[in-house]
Amino acid sequence: MADFGGALRAPQQVDIPSRTEARKYHFAVSQGLAVPHSAYHGMHKCHAGSCPCDCASIYLQPCCCGCCLYGIWCIYGIPIPAISCVTACLCLRDTRYVTEKAGIETGELLVVDEKTETLGFYSATSEEMQCFCTKRR
Repeated sequence: MADFGGALRAPQQVDIPSRTEARKYHFAVSQGLAVPHSAYHGMHKCHAGSCPCDCASIYLQPCCCGCCLYGIWCIYGIPIPAISCVTACLCLRDTRYVTEKAGIETGELLVVDEKTETLGFYSATSEEMQCFCTKRR
């Protein structure tokens, strides 16, 4: 199994996994049974793609008995609901969180490195990662 951790720490120098590769890794890590919950909690620094600049971060908070995940964008650790479109909500589907529009999946948030608890966001219509977020410790 590939380790994408190094790729995510320096995306401009190495390849970032495609959505297909990331899904295979995510399901292997979760063994198809449960969401790796710790990766989906707390503050993450987000990089690249459609994510805001590196000064931005997102605070991920599971709610509704773990079936939803709310993301609140922050700048220098201060929550900024205006850039969060109030909050970003993802719904639990099997072992991953997805965005939906009219019941159709539009994107998914996958664990792409279990050791660093790095998450990658992928659009349902593209193989390329839109953005990745590393856990802030």
